[in-house]
Amino acid sequence: MKIALLLALSFLVPLSANAQKTHSPVEVFGGYSFLKTTGAIFRARNIANGWNAGVTGNFTRYLGIEGRLAGHYGNYGPVIPFDDSYYLFQAGPRFTYRLERLTPWGHALFGVSQSRVDGAGAIKTSFAGTFGGGLDVIIHKRVALRVFQADYVRMRINSISAGGVGSLIIVPTPSNNLSFSFGVVLKLGGGQMGS
Repeated sequence: MKIALLLALSFLVPLSANAQKTHSPVEVFGGYSFLKTTGAIFRARNIANGWNAGVTGNFTRYLGIEGRLAGHYGNYGPVIPFDDSYYLFQAGPRFTYRLERLTPWGHALFGVSQSRVDGAGAIKTSFAGTFGGGLDVIIHKRVALRVFQADYVRMRINSISAGGVGSLIIVPTPSNNLSFSFGVVLKLGGGQMGS
């Protein structure tokens, strides 16, 4: 009985050590992003182009904590001479399922958003929640391509509406938005990072 137990443990220890090396401790993402907003200028739907960056610290093969920064920029000219911008500062859990070459994942991020309307002097900072996920394709043991990231973003943005003859009213408005991103993921740290 003791010999069988020792044999079983001798097989489990290498498997356990190998499982710990199948993910990188830190992943850094950077790429292009666009944000489809609702309730922006004159309550219209707008697409703002920008960037998305994040760092994920992986506690296990499946669970990590992610920090995200993103910026998106729109333009409402020439009829409405306003530029708008949206920034996200968020963090939260990330859940990952690691395959040999594919890494599907999901996250729930919470933090603040900042909505600005340049030229109108309007800046609104408020709570923002993001729920979504994506797919990374591993092309090297330390590099992956994020082929897509799709997120639902709930935040308050500045909405501009007509307030009378020649005047505008800027009101912070709850907004349901969609964000899509793609880019490059760098896998940092030791271990076998191919899966």
